[in-house]
Amino acid sequence: MRAIFKQIFAGLVLCIGTHSALALTIEVNSITDGNRLATAPTGVCDTGAVVSGPGGAAVAACGLRAAIQTANHHGGSAQIHFADYILQNSSNPPASMFTPATALPSITVPVDLDGRTHPAYDPSDRRPAVIIRGTNLNDTENGLVISGAAASGSIIQSVAVYDFPQIGIRIVNSNNNRISGSHIGINASGNTARPNAHGIVINNGNNNIIGNRPWPLVIPAPKPNLISGNLNDGILLGLGSDNWIANNHVGLNLSGTGVVPNGRNGISLFGATATRVGGHVNFSGLNYKGYNVVAGNLQGQIRIQGNDQNQVACNRIGTRPDLSATLPAPLFGILLIGDGQRVGTEICENVIAATAPSAIQVGVMQPDLEVASSNNLIVNNHIGQSPSGTALAGGGEFGVQIANGNANAIMDNFIGNVQTGVQIGFSNNNAAFGNHVGVDVSLSPHPVTTGLRSEGQDGTFIGAPFDEGKNIIGNFQTAIDLVFASDSYVINNWVGLAPDGTDIAGPNALMGIRVSGNDNLVGYSLGYGNQIGAVPTAIRVAMPTSTGNVLLGNAIGVSLAGDMASGNGTGIGIDVQAPDNRVEANRVGLYGTGILLDHMADSTVIHGNEIGAGFDGTLFGNTHQGLIVLSDDNTIGGGPMAERNIIGDNLDGMLVAGHGNFVRGAYVGITPDGDPVGNDRHGIHILPTASDTYIGHASFSGFSYVAANGEHGIYSQGMGTALDVVFVGASPDGSPAGNGGDGLHLATTEDAPGVHTYITRSYINHNQGWGANLANSVRGGHFFTENQILNNQSGGIHLGPGGRDQDPGDVDSGPNNLQNFPEFDPIASGANYLSNELEVRFRVDSTPAHSSYPLLLEFFIASSEASPQAFMPVGSLVYDEADAGQWISTTVDLYPGILLSPGGQQFVATATALGTLSTSEFSEIFGAEFDMDRIFQNRFESQGVTFTSHLAETFRHPRCVTCHGVAATEFRNVNDNPPGVLPAAHPAVTAQTDCTSCHSGALLPPTGTIDPGWQSAPAQFDFRNKTNSELCSMASQPVSGHSPLEHMTEDRLVLWAVGDGRVPFGNTLPTAPPNDFEQWRALVQQWVAAGMPCD
Repeated sequence: MRAIFKQIFAGLVLCIGTHSALALTIEVNSITDGNRLATAPTGVCDTGAVVSGPGGAAVAACGLRAAIQTANHHGGSAQIHFADYILQNSSNPPASMFTPATALPSITVPVDLDGRTHPAYDPSDRRPAVIIRGTNLNDTENGLVISGAAASGSIIQSVAVYDFPQIGIRIVNSNNNRISGSHIGINASGNTARPNAHGIVINNGNNNIIGNRPWPLVIPAPKPNLISGNLNDGILLGLGSDNWIANNHVGLNLSGTGVVPNGRNGISLFGATATRVGGHVNFSGLNYKGYNVVAGNLQGQIRIQGNDQNQVACNRIGTRPDLSATLPAPLFGILLIGDGQRVGTEICENVIAATAPSAIQVGVMQPDLEVASSNNLIVNNHIGQSPSGTALAGGGEFGVQIANGNANAIMDNFIGNVQTGVQIGFSNNNAAFGNHVGVDVSLSPHPVTTGLRSEGQDGTFIGAPFDEGKNIIGNFQTAIDLVFASDSYVINNWVGLAPDGTDIAGPNALMGIRVSGNDNLVGYSLGYGNQIGAVPTAIRVAMPTSTGNVLLGNAIGVSLAGDMASGNGTGIGIDVQAPDNRVEANRVGLYGTGILLDHMADSTVIHGNEIGAGFDGTLFGNTHQGLIVLSDDNTIGGGPMAERNIIGDNLDGMLVAGHGNFVRGAYVGITPDGDPVGNDRHGIHILPTASDTYIGHASFSGFSYVAANGEHGIYSQGMGTALDVVFVGASPDGSPAGNGGDGLHLATTEDAPGVHTYITRSYINHNQGWGANLANSVRGGHFFTENQILNNQSGGIHLGPGGRDQDPGDVDSGPNNLQNFPEFDPIASGANYLSNELEVRFRVDSTPAHSSYPLLLEFFIASSEASPQAFMPVGSLVYDEADAGQWISTTVDLYPGILLSPGGQQFVATATALGTLSTSEFSEIFGAEFDMDRIFQNRFESQGVTFTSHLAETFRHPRCVTCHGVAATEFRNVNDNPPGVLPAAHPAVTAQTDCTSCHSGALLPPTGTIDPGWQSAPAQFDFRNKTNSELCSMASQPVSGHSPLEHMTEDRLVLWAVGDGRVPFGNTLPTAPPNDFEQWRALVQQWVAAGMPCD
């Protein structure tokens, strides 16, 4: 074997530290411990004794001690080889054992101590044939020592060094040395501990190599060091830089199938900088790797403490060298105590079995020791799994743990088979993104209990808003857990879902994202929200007092791309006593419940969500309720399109059980484009425990649509419900989209005097049951005013059996006290078109004992049905107690802007007892016979209101043309000719612009600039030089997603233009248009209801 080795060794050698052919070669031929003779010539190793050499000739004896002395005395580079005839005094393997009586001399010149030249050395076997044993030394002495700069470039190869009281091999104040192929702290056969106090220690040395640097190549490649069984650290580096620790087995036996632990850490760096632990070199397109295999060490495997720029990559920790099985790895795999370190690289991974409590730990947080470690990069580590996907499980607690430190980055790691994939605690501004947790690269399962957990910290990023920033998490109990966190960000995580939108196989037992703490952002806009499926609860805001959190732009149960996933619990849940959070622009479907606001999760804002259906009509319904509200004072939706929710394709759209909840701008069962996405049962169900639920908005800025649902549109069992400007049974374009039951079904079960239901200015049309049905309500106080209720199959307002019984004196009782409706004299009641007056003779047969006077009578143009229903409110009057039960004749006070048209208008009315706010059913129809040719124009009844006759004059008024004209390039004073009007964002508007040349000071916001929303219309909406037909066509089009009715009755500039000469701040404006805004609203409502006719 030795002859074969010498042939190889004589070939091509590219080796750092290899000495030139002129180096002195010293041959050790004796295992004796004698000193070199002082009289021996330079370069000659002679102890004064002889040994039997080749052919039995006497040869001067040269032991290891004398060889080192000879090299040092020579003063130049030296090679120490071993003679073919040296005594072999050890077996298994055959070897020569040196047992110095005192410490060996330090090596002070470049020496290549090469155990591979021993005659018993087998190149195919890793076992050294040279043993240096320190059993005879005192407690302070080391084994081999390379000392001083003059010794730089030394090499120690293939020796076994053990049983030394202190350090097996020590390098001090020396550079460019290499130790390879040696056994340190373990016997030559590699199975039994023979401890040194420490294995290998470098004190103040640079560019040293322990093991083998991957490049430049050494041919033949050195065998790994086996550094095991030492009492303390296997490898310890103090001060020094640019050292390499690669191709070592630390804490293992020779076969790599078991452990022979070092008593402390496998590899420790204290104060070293720019050191590589494990490594790779890319040369000419080839990637050369040098793996350390570290396992079994009792106080940790790799510990980096001190200064920065160290790199830990290409290590296998807690595994066999071939990754075929796991090995113990107590305490931690890698521990960083310091700043600016790197663990793993993009092209050479660490593989860490899940046998350590912490595979990678950053910083220390213990009762007796707190050390922060910051600005570290942890990248491309395989924890609990091999790169090929083999499970390396073993009960580990943490994959990556940031115990104490700031601004650390955890990216592109593969973590599984641990309890917690990533744990961040007592730290700020850390980031974890691009990781696979609970799965491998092929998305095969590697379970975790918690994927990523951030505890008690601020500013953490979990995920990042770019394509490579997504964490992919599967096979978990909880995927992401924020515990008492604040100002943190959970962005672009794929939880339970593959990037193609399909479910990740494996059990996801509890929830996707749990948030406790304040002011966290979960999700993101622009398509980088979290995408969650195949987990019972997708997002949960947990723990009392978790406030200020924003859940934004997440796709739950269905990806943002529309791919379907699955869930079976709650999409988004806000826990008990977690108030003041925001849920915005999420897509939630294919769950049990879409969104749940639990008890005392008060003052939550729900804006712009797609729940069970998309704004584009895509269906992904939840099997139970779309939205459940058990808490109080929540805001659900808003006026601007971005704040409106759509709720469709669920069992029930919305379930409300709390107090004081406010629903605005909702699309329930219908899309903004009018596509039906009905919920199976009710659109909105208000439970008996609910009170003071408000649907709609008094300022006309929050229209809600409840349409195309399977049963009732709104089913209210609660007290104090209010509807204001709600469309029930009609789509946003006005076409029929009735609900399968009643439009509004009121079924309050308790009577609470002073608590009322208000139904105002709403449109309840085309429903298959009643428009408003109070049949199952046991109480009064349901007030209807200024509503349109028509084309409902069963009728308009229904008070149940007896509702149409005009019993004398109104003594009966029931819903709304079965208030009698007005009776009209058909001869003396009708419209006087010449005077534009509605003249009536009527009575209400209801005594003061049974109706709380006065009574408010409201009058409506009747719709075309045989049953009395209301097309449009036109006026009202008060019926005093003094007239109770008496026939009186009077004129109805018409609402502003009402024009009674000839041609057969008929009317209905209601009576409301103002003391209890209990409204009757509609009266019988009275007035002239219908003239069908006059009433029906286009799709709806026109009632004579056309664009040309009633709206065109306002459109042409200078107040409108001020904005609906091409903007001028400078400001002028306001007048009735179009001034120059520019948006605040226009380049011509600067901080120095005198906005008060047009706007008085009271109109300006505190910033001193024009409200950015007040701006001139786009050029395509220029009103100038347009015919009435062209203007009518423009007015009929939606504006920014809002219907013509919404735009012309709620836009603040439109209301300014058609105002009564004043604005909300009280500043008088120039000439007013023909109608004030109440008249304008009434005209626009009539025009839209009539089908928006032009002429």
